[in-house]
Amino acid sequence: MGEKFAPCILNCPAYVDIRGYIDLIKQKDFSSALKLIMKNLPLPGTVARICPHPCEMNCTRRFKDGAVNISQLRIFLSSIEKNFIPQIKNDSGKKIGIIGGGPAGICSAYFLRQMGHQIFIYDAMPKMGGMLRYGIPEYRLPKKILDKEIDFLSQMQINLINNFKIDREKFLQIQHDFDAVIIAVGAWHSMKINCDGNQFFIDGIKFLQNIALNKENIVCGKKIAVVGGGNTAMDVCRSAIRLKAASVTNIYRRTKNEMPAQTCEIIEAQEEGVIFKELLSPVKIIGNGKNKTLIMQKYELGEKDSDGRFSFVSKNEFEQEDFDLIISAVSQKTEADFFSGKLNSDSTIKINNCFQTDNEKVFAIGDAIHTGKDRIAVVAISDAKKVSLAVNNFLMGLSVENLYAEPKKIICPSAKQKFESTRLEMKKVSVSERKNNFKEIILPWSEKEFLKEAMRCLNCGKHKK
Repeated sequence: MGEKFAPCILNCPAYVDIRGYIDLIKQKDFSSALKLIMKNLPLPGTVARICPHPCEMNCTRRFKDGAVNISQLRIFLSSIEKNFIPQIKNDSGKKIGIIGGGPAGICSAYFLRQMGHQIFIYDAMPKMGGMLRYGIPEYRLPKKILDKEIDFLSQMQINLINNFKIDREKFLQIQHDFDAVIIAVGAWHSMKINCDGNQFFIDGIKFLQNIALNKENIVCGKKIAVVGGGNTAMDVCRSAIRLKAASVTNIYRRTKNEMPAQTCEIIEAQEEGVIFKELLSPVKIIGNGKNKTLIMQKYELGEKDSDGRFSFVSKNEFEQEDFDLIISAVSQKTEADFFSGKLNSDSTIKINNCFQTDNEKVFAIGDAIHTGKDRIAVVAISDAKKVSLAVNNFLMGLSVENLYAEPKKIICPSAKQKFESTRLEMKKVSVSERKNNFKEIILPWSEKEFLKEAMRCLNCGKHKK
């Protein structure tokens, strides 16, 4: 028959036992609930704040009266409970070097340390966290939350080496010194936009990084354009608003409906004063002293394809506007120049189905191997759990094949289940207040609200078909 998996679990890349921990919340066993989450997801409150929540997209109640607010349940739970520190097995005598201190690297360390291995994480930045710390604005993910949730690194005696920029020589030394190596670097660079004058673009990722490092505010009082339609573009737009830009205009070659950014991010950006210009694509930037003239080609909606998606057709029409600064926040790329092994055509690292590169002792995960919509924290953490099994077997001289049993069986709730209450949305700071600072915009629930929302879970997976 196989195991029973609720639809929400099947949609979670990390296969967190959502139904299980909500059951424990209902019983007010909050400590056990957090412990169950951390079997697969060591950063519960962090990921709850930034994840696009594919679990909620598959929640049975979504098709009735609104998905259970799974993310907010986890935010509240993580705020009232300390992180679970797991037991560590006896020293295996093996050492593992991890390149990158973002979610993929941190969580690999968490899982592998439990197996008794010595772990060393190398990271180029002053503190661990990767893009969680240096790429996501404070109003979405307060650094005090991140600090609290990665405290297990020191408690589990994981060795942290910061301000360590890896080059080929250092990487070869790490390969020599360790029994296994995991490459877990993030996508720290925005792709260049193919247009004349693209040297005038400011890198959106670098812009967010400089905010996190408290560097000079370059947008105050200036007219800003941000090119791109993903979450990074929304982060740049909304950060510029908070840094007192005179105006912020988002430019995207499609419409808001096709933006890859989360809908809530687009809505909140618009509420905060971001101007959206759709169906425009940069073709040229002319530098005029302090000002930059951005020339954009117009697009229009074409026909729908077989999947119901519109095509977009360029027109022989152009629009231009002057800006003080133009920020590029399109697709991101990983740079792993230190690695001399095989790469894919998109510059990601080539791996087998066990995350091994062409060097059997070197593994790669996270943004180093993914592109597009898979470059999210929960996918990186899923990789970390899987690669920990592969690396452990490799070190123990066991097979690394067929380690990951993907759940298949969906068990839905009983047809007799009642739908009695509607989804409780998260509370947010008012627009007038939040757009003037970087304080977190999510307001806490009460325990009564927390328990009421948990009771909406239909216990999918406990009922027989």
